[in-house]
Formats: sequence, structure tokens, C-alpha cells
Amino acid sequence: MYDLIVSGYVSMDRVVKLEQAAHPGKTSIISDKSATAIHYGGCGMNVGVALSKLQKNVLPLIRVGDDYEETGYKDFLAKTGMDTSHIKRIPNEKTSYAYLIENPDKEHITLFYPGAMDEKYAQTYQDVPFDKARCALMTVGSQKDNAAYLRMLKTHNVPLVFGMKMDEEAFPKPFLEEILRYAKIVFMNATEAKSLCDLFHLSNIEELFEFNNVEALIITEGAQGSTCLLKGKSGIRRERVKAARPKILKDTSGSGDAYIAGFLYGYLEGKELHTCAELGSVTASFIIEEVGCTKNAPSIEALSKRHQEQFKEETS
Repeated sequence: MYDLIVSGYVSMDRVVKLEQAAHPGKTSIISDKSATAIHYGGCGMNVGVALSKLQKNVLPLIRVGDDYEETGYKDFLAKTGMDTSHIKRIPNEKTSYAYLIENPDKEHITLFYPGAMDEKYAQTYQDVPFDKARCALMTVGSQKDNAAYLRMLKTHNVPLVFGMKMDEEAFPKPFLEEILRYAKIVFMNATEAKSLCDLFHLSNIEELFEFNNVEALIITEGAQGSTCLLKGKSGIRRERVKAARPKILKDTSGSGDAYIAGFLYGYLEGKELHTCAELGSVTASFIIEEVGCTKNAPSIEALSKRHQEQFKEETS
């Protein structure tokens, strides 16, 4: 059995930190000499890597280019422990990559080349063992890929976890509504929650529970923590979860994906959803201690220790 099947763009990230905000016609100085380093990721892969380190069996559905070996991506995946049997190689193409530009105010601009993950290479997933999956995660990717992915999830009755992104190209309104009507758990940040309310004319985000299948809405709010909206027999319960404290803050890239990974670890372990949110918060606190979206992903022991230290009052 697979604990999780993951879709979405793969990315080889370079994190570029600027001394001043970039402006046309003006040279911007890069403040970090590590800007040439490659950090292997992509939203779904960030979640998959962190969950693999937490000893969950993850199957990524991604495509790579001819540079699979020379970029070090193949070696990286081999070390994660994820099942690489369904990775597709696209001839005469590059593996997708991104430049994550950060200005002094910690605002981000992402530049992305889709490469092998471009929708012109979209898959049907007919050969994927969905019948062996406990759940599946959908993140931002090409619409054609995710539409085929959703069809297979429905065919095999696989529960869907949706990592929300307000990307009109990847998730145009009719397709987004179809996803929300099938998803069991939906993750979003506060900005995305507001955008969803505007898009679907909701008076509040709790009305999303009327989309049939949704059991939990998780709204992450950075340093302010997260809000869990849970549907039960007695109605909708709203719970606040504080943000776990990192030892040092170096880079927030990938913290949202880490939250999802920690949450899903708890979910797959049968924990209460409030505890799952705590584990998500703790996992995110590790990631922001290093540059790179997966570099400092915790082990089970490290995750449990920090969770006990910072949430002991709630768990005692």
C-alpha cells in the first residue's frame, strides 16, 4: 500500500535573495552566495519528501527531462526513499526549474520553466496503482494532468487532499469547483480563503462545507498559526492552533508544504485533526530553519520531541 500518491509540478529551485527590490533598468545585488545552489522541490514533491522522512510510503507522479542525472535530481530522489517506479522521462526536454526571488521585505517572485511538466506531455495515469493508495494529494500542476489525475481518483474512490493555489490557469473556476466537491481535506492560506469566498460568492469560508465531501478546511496564517474548520455531527467546529517556534528563521520557502506534510503524517497515523494541525505547525518550524524547501525536514523523533516541548499543555 502507498500512504500517499502525489501529483503536481516538480521544480529545481534556486533561491535568490536581493539586497534591494528589483527595478527595470537597475542592477540588483544578490546578497546570498548560495544563490547558485539547486534545491529540489515543487509543492507536491516538498510534501512527499518530508513524509518519506517520516517513514511514509509515497508515490510521486512526475516527469523529468534528459538532465535527470546531471542535475543530481535522480540521486536526490534515490535518497528520499520514495518509490520512483512511475517517474516518466521526456526526451529532448529539461526537468522543470524555478528561480525564487526574495526582496528585503521577504516578498517573493517565482520564475518557472515547466519543461517536462508542461501540459503538452500530460499523462493519463492508466498504469498507476491507485487502488493501493490510502489517499492522494493534488497540488498546482497543468490542468490536463490534474484533470486526468482527478478522474482516476474518482474511479478508484481514493480520498483527495487538496493543496489550494489560486492559479486560474491550473484551476479555472469550473475545474476548481469539481475538485472542491470531491476533496476531503483542503489546505489554503488566508489570502486564498478570501479569494475562494469572492470567486464562489460565499459569505464565509465555512460555506465550502456545502460542497458535499469536504470534512476539514485548514487555513494557515504564518506566524499567527492556523485555523482548523472541522465538520462533525453537531456542526462545524473552529479550532485555533498556534505556530510552533523555530530555533532560527532563515527562509520561509516551502513552509506551507511542510505544514501539509506534518498534518498528513498525523492524519495517516490516525491522530485527531487538531493534533494533525499541531504536527503540521511543528514540521513547518523545522523547514524555515534552513534555506531550501526540504533540507531540514525532521525525523519522527525530532518531530515528536518538538511537538511535546511546544504543545505539552495541549497534549497532556
